[in-house]
Amino acid sequence: MDRRIVSWKQYLKLVSDLEKKIRLQQSDSIVAIGRGGLIVGTILSHHLNIPLFVVMASRYNGIEAGNLNISGIVGTFDIKKAKNVAIVDDIIDEGVTVRRIWEEVFNKINSSETKVNFYAIFGRKIESKDCVVEVLGNDDWVQFPYETGSDKKMNFGIEYEKLEESNERADTINNSLSS
Repeated sequence: MDRRIVSWKQYLKLVSDLEKKIRLQQSDSIVAIGRGGLIVGTILSHHLNIPLFVVMASRYNGIEAGNLNISGIVGTFDIKKAKNVAIVDDIIDEGVTVRRIWEEVFNKINSSETKVNFYAIFGRKIESKDCVVEVLGNDDWVQFPYETGSDKKMNFGIEYEKLEESNERADTINNSLSS
């Protein structure tokens, strides 16, 4: 199994590339699949200035696939008003989760005039490459910057000595602004 570790810089570039795909489709709302799609969805919702909905779904326990568990769709906007929904996740593996959530969203909206598309940063075993930024091989495993690796350490890409220095600069600026 090939393991790819994605830095925050790489991750944000990939999300930016995904944003271009979603912008072209003129989506008016986002449904983020939790857990991995929450960060993608939040960034896209802010950049595109469109409502964000969340649906929690999990099929994996570590690297082993199991039963799919899905919660309801949560948001502060009436999803039935959406005309072009983008369902987002960090990775599409076999498409089982995305298909079930697509059905859930489509049934909740209950309108044949609403478009529902899915997008992900990475995809494997997918029918269309238009919905992902990068296609993975069957044996590729991605570690995102917000995940822990086998060493149980986060891949934040932060040099903690520089972080403390940056925090001190921010405190100095904030203190001068409040004076």
